[in-house]
Parts: sequence; C-alpha cells; structure tokens
Amino acid sequence: MSKRCFLIGSLLSLTLVSQALASPIVGDSPKDVGLDEYKLKNQMIYTISDEVWNNDEERQDYVDGAPIKEGFEASKFEISTKIYYGITENLEIAIGLPFLFLKERPYLDAPEKSGHGRGDLKLTAKYNFIKDTVNSPAMSGLLGIKLPTGKEAKKGSSDLPTSSGGTDLIFTGILSKELDRWTTYLNIGYTITGKGKDGKGSEINPGNIFLYDIALDYLLNKRTKFVTELTGKFTSEKEDSNKNKIPDSKSSLTSILFGIQYDTVELHNVTLEAGVNIPLAGKNEKAGISTILSFKHKF
Repeated sequence: MSKRCFLIGSLLSLTLVSQALASPIVGDSPKDVGLDEYKLKNQMIYTISDEVWNNDEERQDYVDGAPIKEGFEASKFEISTKIYYGITENLEIAIGLPFLFLKERPYLDAPEKSGHGRGDLKLTAKYNFIKDTVNSPAMSGLLGIKLPTGKEAKKGSSDLPTSSGGTDLIFTGILSKELDRWTTYLNIGYTITGKGKDGKGSEINPGNIFLYDIALDYLLNKRTKFVTELTGKFTSEKEDSNKNKIPDSKSSLTSILFGIQYDTVELHNVTLEAGVNIPLAGKNEKAGISTILSFKHKF
C-alpha cells in the first residue's frame, strides 16, 4: 500500500475526534475556554536536525563519487507563549508569540551561523459550531493571521532570521469525539502564505501549506493521559520575485508524536505536558527529533 493510501485511510478512520479536559499537544481542540475564561500555554520545543545540509539549502547525499559541499547541521529551540480568552461560550480568541534560538553547526570551511529573537505573532479566532454529543462529534472552525514581527533575513548577513517576512492567512477545521477512555481529534488546515524572503534575504513567494493533525489520547488514570499524534505538512512550489517557479522547492514532512499529559493536584487547573516528536518521512524540509515540554493554566 502506498504512503498516500495509508495517510488517506488514517484520515478516514479517525475523522471522529474530543472535548475532554486534555487537548492535542501540537494540534488544536474544538474548544479550550468558556465565557470570560482565560488559558495560558507556555511551550518549549527543542529540535536537532537529523540531516546534514549544504549552503545551497540542499540535503547532502553521501554517495560514492558525489561531491561534498560546505554545509551544516541545524538546531532550533523555541519558547512560545499563547493566551486564550473566551468571548462567548462558543467563540474564543488567542494570541501567540514565539521566541527562537537558532544555530547552524558547520563542517568543512562553512561559517557558523546563529540567530535569536522573537518570531512571528499569530492571532486566531475559533468558533465551536457543534458540541460533542452521543450522536455527533464536536466541530469548530479556526481563522488566523500570522504577522511578520520577527527578524527578517538580510543579504550578506550571518544572522539567521526568526521570521518568514510575510503575512499568512490560516484556515483550520477541527473535529473531536470522546469515546469512553479514548478521545480522538482531527485538524485539517490550509495556510495562504504572503510574499516573504528566503534564508539569503531574496524576495520570494513561499508556497501555500496544507496541514493535518490526527490525535488520539487514552485516559490512563484520573489525571494522566497518553497522547499520540500523526502530523503532516505539504508545501507547494515557491516562486521568485518574478513569479517564476523555483525548481525542487516543494516540501513535505510527516511525523509522529508520543506524549503524556498530567493534571496536577497541587496546582488547580494546571496541566503539564511532555512529548517526543519523531519525523517519519519528508522532502526538502529540515527536520529532526523534537522534545516538547508544555505548561497550561486555566483561570
């Protein structure tokens, strides 16, 4: 069976997804807060790329007779803060801002590069159309915008950018269903990317992005849940400033996450999360194993 058939089958088999106390670690749940409620989520993600890349943003292939270029291994540490607020029982808004630490460790004679600073601000609004009932899953729609508030790439600079340099529009459909001790979730999203810059500071039109996230959690005990998520990201071809297609710029990444969520006893309405995200397949996408730690507090 092809990978495409496997992914489609997985999507169909997990179309029903939850409105339990927990929520996906990477994806979204249909509803996070109620009327006049707040939720604060702090998350730390540390990623080390499992591939070696050359300075032309190409993966190095160690094949007999193939030339080896100057290049690097990349790492990324992200600290993000997101605040949710319930305007009504069904409508919530959120604001999120990451802070990034980036590094490229060189080999051969390549220069070392690094960068740090705030990333791009994200504003979202989510409306819960249908609540979870015996006969139907919960269903929500999310609309968001990402603003280029981070540091853009500059030509000739050794600093790594923390921003894409463009304004993006985000659309996501969310389903969830609670089934006894199991809860399942499905996110399907599409991002329309605005004109931005590549890593060398040249203007480009990044490809639009299709995303999905399938999550399944299991109640181990009254306060602890085991969570697994399958995520996919597919990006269309990029265009240069003259709207010419950039060859081989399509990218994709499929990964799986295993994690634990724990609702603390000592701290009321506080949930701790820990997970490991492992890439399964991809093309033209810098990826590696990620360690994720989160702190969520409702008030």
